[in-house]
Amino acid sequence: MFSESETIVGVKMKLLAVFLLAVLGCGLAEGLLVSKCDLRDQLRKAIASRIDKEKQQLSEETLAKIVCHAETASGFNTSVIHELSPEMDNHQHRRRRNAGYEGIFGLAEYEGTESTISPHTQGRRSAKEHLSPTWPKPPTRPQSRYRTTPATQPTHDDKEVWTLYGLFQLSNHLVCSDGTTPSPNICDKNCSDFVDDDINDDIKCVLDCLNKFLKDGFNMQHAKEMKRMIMFIFQEECRGVTASDYFAECA
Repeated sequence: MFSESETIVGVKMKLLAVFLLAVLGCGLAEGLLVSKCDLRDQLRKAIASRIDKEKQQLSEETLAKIVCHAETASGFNTSVIHELSPEMDNHQHRRRRNAGYEGIFGLAEYEGTESTISPHTQGRRSAKEHLSPTWPKPPTRPQSRYRTTPATQPTHDDKEVWTLYGLFQLSNHLVCSDGTTPSPNICDKNCSDFVDDDINDDIKCVLDCLNKFLKDGFNMQHAKEMKRMIMFIFQEECRGVTASDYFAECA
């Protein structure tokens, strides 16, 4: 039997443990809220540290769309975790196709290991010139996203559900490892690193992915997964954003 003093100490320890868990849980749930202007400034600083060719590719307009993505996808919250299913992704894609694409965001339709560009809009041609001298030629008939066969039903690979982490909602199927999901982990990070308060690694990963995509296009490894992530970042909601308007409130 425990003495009265031991019982009181035990109860207090349990209450302390519950309190600490509650505080920790609130911290994880809320995370760090980054302001639009602060994120812009940190992205600018990160871009400025890159080589000249990469700086030229990452324009102020591209930066505005990246920040807009963070606002739309995570609400500027560093600890947000979501799941992206193929059904959600395809629904968003149909909306984008109906609305049309512009510039870098008029990305190609992708089928298996074959890379193609859907031949509509002047902006798509400018993207071709801007992205890569090896940019693929247009197809005679654009195909649906993520199809690896002509079948109308999704393939096994298309049924994958992505878990998205942090400020930019980075994927466990491409840029980081969650310890269980097969991933090329091209940013060489644990996915949990993207849900802490340090956003430097998040920013580096996003910029690395964009530069790699701008350099290699769909000739890169894991092109299908990269295209899906790029399409998610440059989503319809941010397609028409301009830096002058979007950052008007920033000093």
